[in-house]
Amino acid sequence: MGQSGDFSSWLGSGTCASERGEHGRAHATANGLRPRQRGTRGDAGRRRDHGRRRADSDAAQRDGGRLRPGARGRTLHRGRVPVRAGAVLADGRHAIDERAERAGGRERDLHGAAAGPGRVAARRLPAGRAAAGGGRSGPRLRRSPALPHSRRAGRAHRGDHRCRRGAAVRGAPPGAGSRGRADRAAPAAARPRAAPPGRAHDGVTGGAAVIRLPLGEGFLRPHRHAFWLYLVSLAVGGTTVIGSLARRTAEAPPGALLLAVVLYAIWLAPVLWFVWRLELFEREPISLAAAAFVWGGLAATGLALAANTAFVSYLAKLDSGFAASWGPAVAGPTTEETLKTLAVVMIVLINRGQFDRVLDGFVYGALAGLGFQVVEDVIYALSIAAKSGSGWVGGLVLSFVMRGLINGLWTHAAWSAISGAGIAYFVTRRDRPLNRRLLVAAVLCGLSWLLHFVNNSPLFVLMFGGGGLLTIAQIIFNGMVTLCVVIVIYRAACRIEYGWFADVVADDVRAGLFTPREVADLATNGTRRRAIRRMRGLRGPRLQRELQHAQIAYGVAKSRSPDPATDPRLAELRRTIAEIRSDIARLPTRPRPRLRPAPRPPFHSGLWRPQEDEAA
Repeated sequence: MGQSGDFSSWLGSGTCASERGEHGRAHATANGLRPRQRGTRGDAGRRRDHGRRRADSDAAQRDGGRLRPGARGRTLHRGRVPVRAGAVLADGRHAIDERAERAGGRERDLHGAAAGPGRVAARRLPAGRAAAGGGRSGPRLRRSPALPHSRRAGRAHRGDHRCRRGAAVRGAPPGAGSRGRADRAAPAAARPRAAPPGRAHDGVTGGAAVIRLPLGEGFLRPHRHAFWLYLVSLAVGGTTVIGSLARRTAEAPPGALLLAVVLYAIWLAPVLWFVWRLELFEREPISLAAAAFVWGGLAATGLALAANTAFVSYLAKLDSGFAASWGPAVAGPTTEETLKTLAVVMIVLINRGQFDRVLDGFVYGALAGLGFQVVEDVIYALSIAAKSGSGWVGGLVLSFVMRGLINGLWTHAAWSAISGAGIAYFVTRRDRPLNRRLLVAAVLCGLSWLLHFVNNSPLFVLMFGGGGLLTIAQIIFNGMVTLCVVIVIYRAACRIEYGWFADVVADDVRAGLFTPREVADLATNGTRRRAIRRMRGLRGPRLQRELQHAQIAYGVAKSRSPDPATDPRLAELRRTIAEIRSDIARLPTRPRPRLRPAPRPPFHSGLWRPQEDEAA
C-alpha cells in the first residue's frame, strides 16, 4: 500500500481497476470526492450502504442535483471513479450508470464517442432541460446497453449485469425495443404522434362528408379474423339462398323471378337513398355499407331459412298447436334479429376505426335489414306466384304491395336499425359506465325482438277475429308503433352526433370560423334547408349550401387529424370557408322580412345563444 506512486506510474490516471487502496483513495481525493470506506461485509453491509447512499442521493435531489461535500450517493461502477448518480456535470449532462468498454485506456460514452482518461460516461439532456436545471436526478438511473461480449445463446440481455431467460431478438438494431432510447429520452411533445385510423374526406355530398378510403382501410382487411368469418358465413348463407331461389323459380311460371326483381329494385332505390341520407356529418364507407347490405341479403337470410325450420320443428315436438299458431312469432324474431344484428357486430370486428358513434350502428343495421327484407320478399313472391296458377301476376303484385309498400317501411329495416343502435351504443359510448351500456344495448335489442314478435303474432286475430281489413289495420298499427320508436331512437342518435360535432368545432366558434347560428343550422337536414331558404337571390342559397358543406368537411377532417394546427387539408378548408364568407358578404343586402323569430336548434347546444347571434 506504500507503493501507490508506482502503481500510478504503471496504470496512469483514470485507469484504476479498483478504488480500494492508496491509489484509489488518492484519485478520489483529487477529484473532490470522498473515498469509499470499508464497512460491514455481507448482506447487512450492503443494505446499510444502500440506505446511506439512497438518503444522500435524495438529499442531492432536493438540493437541485448538487451533492454535499463528503456525501455518499450511489456509486456508478465498482472499479471506476465513484461519481455520484444524479449529479449534474458542468456541461449540462447527467452522470449515468454506464457499462463502458475500455479501448486503449479510453472510455466510450453512450453514443460510442471516445472519452478522455477519467471522463465520466454521461448522456446529454434534451434541449431546454439542461439550462433550466430540470430533468431526472437522484437515484433514478437509465442504464445503457451492455457492451458486446460473449453470452450464452438463448438469454436476452437486460441492459445491466443480469440476464433473463428467453430467446434474444435477432436481427434487431442496437437499442431497438418497444420504444427507442432516443425516443424515451426525448420530451413527450417532441415524439411523433401516430395518426389514428382515419378516414379520407374528399368532399361533401348531400350534407355529409364523403369517405373514400384507400384499399385495405374499408372492408377489405384480410388480416382480421372477422373478415374470413364474414366470407365463410356469406358462402354458407348464400348457398342456401341460391338453392331456395332456384327451387322456387323452377316451381313458379316463367318471368316471375324477373318481375319480382324489377318491382323490388324500383322500391329499393329510393329507400336506399333515404337510409343513406340518415347520416348527418359523415357518410359511411361504401364498402362497409355494401358489406352490411350483402350480409343481410345472403348470410342472414340463408342462415335464417335453416334456423327457422329447425326452431319451428322443435316447437312442434313440444306442442304442435302452439307451434302452428305462435311458431313464426317466436322463431322469426329470435333467429332473424340475431342474425341481422350480427352484421353490425361484423362491421365492428372487421374495421373498428370506421365505427364511431351511435348513428353508425343505426345506419348499418338499417342496411342489413333492407338486404334481408328484399331477398325474403322475393322468395315469398315466387312462392305466391307458384301457388296462384294462371293469375300469378296479380298474386305477385299483391304480395309486393302488402310486403313492400305497406309493411316494408317499418319492418326488418326498422327493427335491425334499433338493435344496431344498441350495439353501437355499447361499443362507442366508452364515457358511460359498463352496466349502463349493457343495459341500453339489451333494452334496444329486446325492443326490436318485441316489435318483430308483435308483428308476427296472431294477437289481433285472437282478440278481434280474422278478416282482410283487420289484417291491414294490424299492419298499420304495428307500423305506426315501430315508426314512433324508430324516430325517438334516431333523434337521440342525432343528438349525440350533433353534440360530437359541436364539441369538435367549439374552438373554431371562439376563433370566428363558425358562428353560433351556423353551428345550430347544421344540426339536422331540416335546419340546413331552412338556413338555405333564408338566403336571397340566385347565388345566396348556392353559397350557403357550399358554406355548410365546407364547414361539415372541416369538422369531420378536424376530428380525424392528428395535428389540426398544421394539417394542410384543414388550412385549405379554412381558406375555402373564408372565401365563401366573403362572397356571401358581397351579396346585395335585401333582408327577407322575418315573420317569426329564428327557430332554435332541435337539440340543446351551449354554443347557440340568440343574443349573441343578433348582436353579431
